[in-house]
Amino acid sequence: MGYILLQQDDSDEAVTATKLLSKTGDCLFDLLPSSPRLRAVTYNSRSNKPYERGYHSFVGKTASGRWAITNLRRYL
Repeated sequence: MGYILLQQDDSDEAVTATKLLSKTGDCLFDLLPSSPRLRAVTYNSRSNKPYERGYHSFVGKTASGRWAITNLRRYL
């Protein structure tokens, strides 16, 4: 299980795309090589624990999300 924390780059196009995303929900990031970019800030991963290996996909995603949010609290 793992996570990547992304943020916009400093270009004017990325700032505009972020405002559009906040307002309408339309994401224009990383659609084309010329579109606004998201940059990785940090990432982390770990192996699943033995009891996590049999999780159904939605339970596994929830467990992964809880673990990632706990680890990312210092950035939020």
